[in-house]
Amino acid sequence: MYEQTVKGIYDLTSYIALFLRYFANIYFGFHFLSKLLTPKCGKMRGLLLFGLMYMPFQIDIYFAFNRFNYFEDILSIALDIGFLLLVQRLLFKGNFGIELFAALSITAGKDLLGLMIAVLDYRILGEFDDRLLMYLVNNRFDIFVKWGGAIAYISYALMSAVAVIAYALLIRLYLKLISKGLGEKGKVMAASETAFLILPPAAALCISVVLQIMNVDELKDDYYSSIYDRYPATKLLVPLSAFLLLTAIIVSAVLFGRLMRYNDEKLKRRLLETQISSMEKEISEIKDIYSDIRGLRHDMHNHIANISLYVRGKSGQEDEILSEYLGQMRKTVDRLDFSCNTGNPITDIIIRRRAQEAEKKDIALKSDFAFPKNLGIDAFDIGVILDNALENCIAACEDVEGERAVVLSSYVKGSLLFIETENPFEGEIVIDPKTGLPLSGKESPEGHGLGLSNIRRCAEKYKGDIDISVEGNRFGLTVMLRGVK
Repeated sequence: MYEQTVKGIYDLTSYIALFLRYFANIYFGFHFLSKLLTPKCGKMRGLLLFGLMYMPFQIDIYFAFNRFNYFEDILSIALDIGFLLLVQRLLFKGNFGIELFAALSITAGKDLLGLMIAVLDYRILGEFDDRLLMYLVNNRFDIFVKWGGAIAYISYALMSAVAVIAYALLIRLYLKLISKGLGEKGKVMAASETAFLILPPAAALCISVVLQIMNVDELKDDYYSSIYDRYPATKLLVPLSAFLLLTAIIVSAVLFGRLMRYNDEKLKRRLLETQISSMEKEISEIKDIYSDIRGLRHDMHNHIANISLYVRGKSGQEDEILSEYLGQMRKTVDRLDFSCNTGNPITDIIIRRRAQEAEKKDIALKSDFAFPKNLGIDAFDIGVILDNALENCIAACEDVEGERAVVLSSYVKGSLLFIETENPFEGEIVIDPKTGLPLSGKESPEGHGLGLSNIRRCAEKYKGDIDISVEGNRFGLTVMLRGVK
C-alpha cells in the first residue's frame, strides 16, 4: 500500500517534470524569439499569449504521438515547426528567413536536448541507480529489503527533477548563445543567406529523427532491448552526436552574425568613403568660388555706393526710384555672403548649405562653431561630422510642432575639440543597448541611421567618441576629438 502511494507520487512527479519542461520551452523560447524578432505587444502579455497557445499544443503532441515509428516522429516535428511559425506571425514582426530559422532551432534544441537528457537520466544514472539498489538489497540491508520499491520510486523522482533542471539550463544556454551570436534583429536576408542559416538546424532535425528511430526497443526472446543494450557505446555516442549537432547550430549562427556585421561595417565604410569623396569634389569646386564671391560682394557694395554718389552729385538730389533699385541690388548682393565665418572654407560651406536647407523648412539654425586651426584635425573629417549631425537635427525638427531650432556650438579644452548639437524631437527615442545609438524610427531602416555611425567613426579616428543625451523633448549630441598640439 505504501509503495503504491509512493508510485502515485512518482507518477505525479513525472507529469510535473513534463509540465516544467514545457514551461522552460515556453519561457526561454519566447525570450529567444524576442531577441530575433520584434514583438507586437508587451513582454508579459506576449509571454502569456505564447504560453496559452504553445502549452496545450505541446501536451496534445505528447499524448497524440507515441513516436514509436519514423512517421510519427516526422509528423510531430513538422507540426511543431508549423505551429511555431504561426505563433511568430501572430505575436512578432520579422522576415520569414529568421522566423523559419527560429522555429527549426527551437524544435531541434527540444528534440536533441531531450534525447541527451533521456540517455543521461534513464540509461546511465537510472541503470547505476538500479544496480546500486540491487547491491544494497542483495547484501541484506534491512531498510532496502523492506522498502526497496518505495526507495526506487523516490530515487527515480529525484532523478527526474535533476533532469528537468539540467534540461532547462541547457535549453536556456543553447538559445541564448544563438541569439547572442546572431546579434541585431530586423536584418533582410538574401536567399543564399537564409539557406546558410537554416541548413544546420534542418540537418540536425533529420539526424534527430534517425536517432529516435534507432532508439525504438526491439522484442527478442520475450525481452525488449534497446540500441543501448545491443550497443553499449551508443550511451556515449548518441548524446555526443546530439551535443555536436547543437554546437553546429550555435557556431553557424555566430558565423552568420559575424558575416552580417562585417558586411554592415563594410557598407558603412563604403558610404563614409563615398560621402567624403563627394564632399571633397564638391568643396574643391566651390572653394575658389567662395573666395571670389566674398571679393565680388565687397566690390559690388563699393560700386553701388559709387553709383549712388554719382547720381546724387549729378542731380543734386536723390532719385527715389533709383534708390529703391539700388536697395534691391544691395539685398541681392548680401545674399552672396557666407554669414557663418568659422575660420575654414569647408566648414563655412557645409554650415551655410545646411542653414539654407533649414531655412526652407522654417527651421532656425543657430551656430557658434569655430574651426580649430592648431589641433591637426582634418577639415574634411570635421565636415563629415557637421554634415551628418546637422542633417539628423533638421530631419528630427521636421516633425516638431511649435518652435523649431537647431543649436550648433564648439569649444576647445587643451588638445580636445568638442562639437555639440541640440534639437527638439517628437515621439520616443530608443537607444540600442549594443551600439549606444538611437534606433531608426523610419519604416525602412536600411540606409538610415548611418549618420551617427559615420560621426562615431570619424571621432574614433582621433581617439574620441560621441555622447548622446535626451532630456524631455531635447536631443543632444556631443562629439569629442583629440587633436595634436
